Amino acid sequence: MDVDEEEALESTCGADWFNHLPANAGPDHHDISSQAVWTLSSCKAGFGIHELLSDSHESYWQSDGPQPHSVTIEFPRKTDISFLFLYLDFKTDESYTPNKVTVHLGSCIMHLDDGLSVNFDEPQGWQVIDLRSRGKGKAARAWVVQLQVLTNHQNGRDTHIRHMRVVGPKSRYAHQVEDSFMAQLRLSGPTSSGRNTKNERKQNETPAFLILMSIDEISESVPDLLESLTSGQKKLVDFIEELRPFVTSKDDLKREAGINVYASVIKKLPSDFLLSSEVDLLLKFFVVQLECSPINGGTVVETIRHLSCNTENFSKEAAFLLMQDVFLQGNIQSWPQRTRADFYAIFEMIVTKFEKELKMLGSDVTSAFINMMGGERDPRCLVQAFRLHLRISSRFPLGDLAEDLFEVIACYYPIEFKPLPGQEDVTSDMLTIMVENSFLAHSAFGPYLYVMIEEKLRDEETTQEQKFNVCSLLAKACKTFPPTLLLPHIEHIFGAIRMVALNPKYKGTLKLDGNLTEALVSVFMALQATERDDLKATIKEFMQNCEPFVVQVEMGLQSKALALLEALTDERLNQHSSDERVGKMVLEYIISWLVLVVRGQTINVAENKAECIKEALERLSYFVAFAANNGYEALLYDLFLPILDAVQCSREWVPIEAKICNYKCLQEYARFINQNPSIFSVFSDELKAGIKLVDTEQERKEYLSFVTCFAKNVREWNAVWTIIQSCSDLNISKYFATICAATIDEDSYKTIRKIIQDSLNTDDFSAQIQEILKMVTRLNEGIIVSIIEQLIEFATKETHWETLPDLVELFATSLQEIGTYLDESHAAITMKVSEMSAMKPIYQKIFYLFVAQTQEVNHLRKLMMNEQFELDARLLFFYSLINRTQATSTEIPVNLSPKEHELFQTYFVKAALLNGPWNQRGSPECKELLSRIASGSISSDGTELLRIIFDFTSSKFDPIRGKYKRSILYQQRIFFLFLQTFDSTIEDLNEESKMKLISTISPFLHYAQNVPDAGQALEKLQPLLINALASPLLATLKDDRAQFFAALTFLLAITKLADKSRAEIEVLLALFGRELEQEANMATIVNSLNGLEILASEANPVYLQAHINKVVTVVIRFTAHKKRIVRQKAAKVINLWELLLMK
Repeated sequence: MDVDEEEALESTCGADWFNHLPANAGPDHHDISSQAVWTLSSCKAGFGIHELLSDSHESYWQSDGPQPHSVTIEFPRKTDISFLFLYLDFKTDESYTPNKVTVHLGSCIMHLDDGLSVNFDEPQGWQVIDLRSRGKGKAARAWVVQLQVLTNHQNGRDTHIRHMRVVGPKSRYAHQVEDSFMAQLRLSGPTSSGRNTKNERKQNETPAFLILMSIDEISESVPDLLESLTSGQKKLVDFIEELRPFVTSKDDLKREAGINVYASVIKKLPSDFLLSSEVDLLLKFFVVQLECSPINGGTVVETIRHLSCNTENFSKEAAFLLMQDVFLQGNIQSWPQRTRADFYAIFEMIVTKFEKELKMLGSDVTSAFINMMGGERDPRCLVQAFRLHLRISSRFPLGDLAEDLFEVIACYYPIEFKPLPGQEDVTSDMLTIMVENSFLAHSAFGPYLYVMIEEKLRDEETTQEQKFNVCSLLAKACKTFPPTLLLPHIEHIFGAIRMVALNPKYKGTLKLDGNLTEALVSVFMALQATERDDLKATIKEFMQNCEPFVVQVEMGLQSKALALLEALTDERLNQHSSDERVGKMVLEYIISWLVLVVRGQTINVAENKAECIKEALERLSYFVAFAANNGYEALLYDLFLPILDAVQCSREWVPIEAKICNYKCLQEYARFINQNPSIFSVFSDELKAGIKLVDTEQERKEYLSFVTCFAKNVREWNAVWTIIQSCSDLNISKYFATICAATIDEDSYKTIRKIIQDSLNTDDFSAQIQEILKMVTRLNEGIIVSIIEQLIEFATKETHWETLPDLVELFATSLQEIGTYLDESHAAITMKVSEMSAMKPIYQKIFYLFVAQTQEVNHLRKLMMNEQFELDARLLFFYSLINRTQATSTEIPVNLSPKEHELFQTYFVKAALLNGPWNQRGSPECKELLSRIASGSISSDGTELLRIIFDFTSSKFDPIRGKYKRSILYQQRIFFLFLQTFDSTIEDLNEESKMKLISTISPFLHYAQNVPDAGQALEKLQPLLINALASPLLATLKDDRAQFFAALTFLLAITKLADKSRAEIEVLLALFGRELEQEANMATIVNSLNGLEILASEANPVYLQAHINKVVTVVIRFTAHKKRIVRQKAAKVINLWELLLMK
């Protein structure tokens, strides 16, 4: 081939664009087309992107669609672009040749500039479109280039472009890599970081590294290079020089390998190795590689992070470099998640360490952050981004970028995120808290936040739960931002809140979410704080908008509308002077509305009339109470007769609810009894009627409260007594409760004392004693002492106690409850009843609970040693003594039978668990007791002893009723102290003893069900139970076997089965299945079915799939069991296990 043929061939090659660069372009340009993603508006088959970018002029792109035709070129980062080259051939393509084109640049396809228009006239060959800045020759910077073909020659429809190339300048720092970089490193002196080299390399010596030509050898040399640098054998400048042929190579693989060696070595250097100037130069080099190293981009970023975050001599100049060239100019979102996380870490370090210096850049730091974060989607990176947003918002100048900074995170709200497996450390709640904190970080966000909140509350695509979360954000915004920021949005915000609260779509939900009512209160609080003159007008407008939902019961949302208005009675809105209280303004409307509804005048639909009136009655009593307790007596006084008349009318529809509302309202109106004779007359009539007509328990409760209010407020108590006496023709049981309710002080008690005495002799003793207990709660200690003395007198006169064991227990627990209201007088009464108890055994059962409340420990010790008392009483006195002192087990009496000693030891352990130093007192005794239970050397039933230890609910052991000493967290104390001792005891036992001890543990597991966080602590017991159940030794202990299964079922219910392995689940299945196949006793069958139910509900379904058929086969025969509870349980188990087939 001759020279002319070679030149002709070259002229037809797509790589000859270089020869057509403008004269002022300079030599440092290269083809960057391969760095981008190319997209065509249309193309014919076989004439697409591949042909457009090929080097042959014979191939071309041909469009296949309407004009304008377009080519979109998207770069992964913001890129320097100088020229766009098009190869056009009019002679060959004629009407397919473009005539007019426009080139657009921008940050994304949605944000392009106005474009540069270019016309062609029968073009032939390479056409150059200069994209450099007008008149400055500086390359344009963009993420996206789009060429649009607007018209073709001869009005052609489709277009042909035979070649297309994007050309940009070589890296801005390319010369620094080769020249300045090396020169400045040499200027730092003959050594690096002040270290003296031991062996100076001769000037004409060939670097050993240059003989390493393969990439593998380059990588293998890293450890040796690192050792030579850190030991001082090699200077940093020599290390850089040796790699220069690789990092400047035109071979991509060689160049990337050299950069990789740089990075690998630098990342392992000690933090104080590099000088500040060296760090700066290395950072400049690696920043350049962000654009030039597509293969090792992640490694380059890791190295920048190391130089920034892990070197001591990182300077503010380096920080400015990264801020300007990486974060302001770069496209961070084009990188993978792990690399973006590195960028966020670098940015966070810079703005934290150089906060003061970076503020000199003004809003550029804010702009850089917006550029970095925009478009972030990965939750792991959002955690970093939200944290940075909060810092930028609160610490750096925002300039005119406040809206942009707000919008960059507003797009994520409300958070919709479900963690993937392995990412549970990032939760939706965590992201929500972080983004809300950012919203509230700067007052400049206020106007945009209120607009966003309104949009989210009105958005139909936002779920109801999300709207409630938005309401929570609104409440926080009102409390954080100056109130004046809310004013321009107040009407829209009120409207949005009403839309959420009164949405007919959710009318089946009766209660309003707490976030919504808190938002409403917060908005009104902000409104009050502005001291606006039109506050009343605003409230009036809000009330009028709610009126149809209340008065006309519109769309079935009456309950929610009333709850919305009830929120406005919040005490925070009613702390101002009377005229400025929101509550007063609400009351002026709401009570009159409710009166109309209660009368039934506004409700046209008969089907729900009773329900609506019932709801209105409940709210009416609430608002009346609010008015009475907040100083609105005048308003209340004027509405007395309308309210009572309306309530009277409502009895036709809801008689019980009407009477309840009536009594509630009268309790509030009691303060007006002495001001108006007509009010007193109403009270008198209601008092008489109630004695005869009260039916339900709720009516009775409110009626008696009304009687007490009447008695407390009337000027002459005898007036009340006269009314009650007028009903004396009734049986005493009919009006005894009314008498007790009317007893409010010593004088009134003296008046009814004899009636109380007589009532105790009636057949309805239990009901009368309950009324006395209620009366005690509002009387002073002196009167309570009189009542106790009266009860004691009654107890000594009654001669049939032995035949009335239930009444004995009731009397004893009643005295104990009354004793909780005594302080100084308790000791004297205790002495009196103790003497009586010693004389007659039945008195011990009546008074021993009261006596055990005493704080007189010497008296308790004396009674405990007195053998005239029954064992139960002595044990309780001993328990009370140990609880109130720091006594040891030496207090246990001598000359006891083995069984009695075990009981005293049990009571000692119980008292020590509740109060006092456990390790010194209770733990040794508890361990001894457990060891004896395990060895079988005990006279008592071990389970019963543990049942005594963990009984803290019965009248004997209830810490409140017994007035026992205890800590606030006594339940947790008891649980963890016993578990610790149990673990240490069982470690020393053989298998048979372990099995025996574990069989008694059911009471402890019952107790643990009410202890927070007990499940995780108890999981260690599960293997012990399973091993015991599998042990052949258990077969000889039928009763213990049932207890074992009960304990195991309790344990499964309070532990996390989802964390159990397949092997552990299969062991449990085998145990339950075996017991069911053997058709064990009733208790074991029920417990086994319970266990299978728990497994189906809580265990990993994957582990259960293979066992479904077998379980169903075993359980199905129990659906015909003679016991109904077994049939029901079996049917439920089968249903749950068959549902597993769908999981």
